[in-house]
Amino acid sequence: MMNYKSEISSNYSNFYQKHGNVIQERIKFFNEEEEDDDVDINDQFILQNAVESINNFKSFIEADDSQSINCLKFVIQNVKKCNKEIIPVFFDNNFAISLINLFLKHHSIELRTLCIQLIWYIQDTFPIFLSYFWDANLVDALFETINQKPPIKIMTYCIFSVNNFLFQFKEEYHSKFESFLSVELMYNIFKSYESSSPKILAQLFKGLLSITQKISEFPLNQNDTLSAINLITILANTRLVDLFYLGLRIILNMAETHSFQYEDFIDTQLDRFVYHELTNGSNYAKVIACDILCYFIDNGHNCSFICADDILDNIDNKDQMEASNANIKLLATLIKNDQPNGGYIELIVTPHDNNYDVATICVNIVNGGFETMTTSAHCLLDIFEKVHPSLMIHLVQHFVVEALVYILGWEDDDYIIHALVSLKSLFDFAHSINEFDNVMNMALKYNIAEELMVLLDSENETVVRLSTNLQEYIGIDLE
Repeated sequence: MMNYKSEISSNYSNFYQKHGNVIQERIKFFNEEEEDDDVDINDQFILQNAVESINNFKSFIEADDSQSINCLKFVIQNVKKCNKEIIPVFFDNNFAISLINLFLKHHSIELRTLCIQLIWYIQDTFPIFLSYFWDANLVDALFETINQKPPIKIMTYCIFSVNNFLFQFKEEYHSKFESFLSVELMYNIFKSYESSSPKILAQLFKGLLSITQKISEFPLNQNDTLSAINLITILANTRLVDLFYLGLRIILNMAETHSFQYEDFIDTQLDRFVYHELTNGSNYAKVIACDILCYFIDNGHNCSFICADDILDNIDNKDQMEASNANIKLLATLIKNDQPNGGYIELIVTPHDNNYDVATICVNIVNGGFETMTTSAHCLLDIFEKVHPSLMIHLVQHFVVEALVYILGWEDDDYIIHALVSLKSLFDFAHSINEFDNVMNMALKYNIAEELMVLLDSENETVVRLSTNLQEYIGIDLE
């Protein structure tokens, strides 16, 4: 190990003599719990000092530890304060390579921590320089340091820095990352530091989860799968951090890459975590929870623990629009995969305390955005295809008629054909219970005559035939 206490160069001595007071003053700001945002970052004198501190870097790192630490703190502070103005100087004269070497070889834990903190900050704030650090073999230095199990602050910055590299280069250099990184390693790192203070451990945990999420985009072996489940279980049980969407994303990745099966999902009680986030999570968490459940349902699994009322509550919550749309997709998936006369269809069609859940679907057909409208239409049309005749009475409602007639005005023949078939079945049922005139009046109110007239000119023969049959059946004169 090189001796960083050898001698203080004349360049460094001159620099510190000239600006020592400024350095000490700025270090006070750096050491405060919250930095003073009112400091003028455009102060040319400060910028000049920062530039000179970087230019003299190779000199002042050979100084006494305390002076080296103060100077590096000064650099860090001014990099943060001056950002764009200072960054071009940062890479002059192989500054970054010197910083990496210092990080690897210096005996001072505090100085090494400051080095990796500065490296990570530059990476995170200016991703354009990731390639520079990659070419300087920083990733190898990080892997070497992680293997040494350094103090938790150094480990945390190493993990964050690796995460930045992984985000940028995971496809191009997948084999390099695969040879070192694993979910099992992430779990073992967490276990090694789990007795640390919760505040510091939480930061490390964020980085470990983020890397795990990226690794899980590729198929995992059994050990990695078990480690991922353990990390998600820790996340769910301890609530150490609020990055629940990362845990959900890991689950979705493992499902889609066939790293674990539905039985594993249930046996490990991850279904409870997913459902909790579906009902209580953030907007984004609810979206991913819906994607997970849709995946399993589309692959033939029951997911009988899903309550239709919870989905409908999410759909009605327009303060979380993305989650609302995702829950409509989940509802459509449940209905599509439900058996004829199945339980979900019965729950949705049957009114509760004079409230019609199917009304929520119909309102979204008429008033929703494009994706919301089309997904809601799938729900309603699949209900008509599968509903038991004994439940048809609950569909004789003005909002159902309005939604079906509204679909006739779309430009998608497939939706139009299914809507025409559904309207015919609704009129048939209405006739059987002496409600034909009532349904007819509803349909006329929502301009069914005008819609049918337009459809008679369609280039689709099936659309023309069904429109003609419906027009003749209900007795509308379109002349």
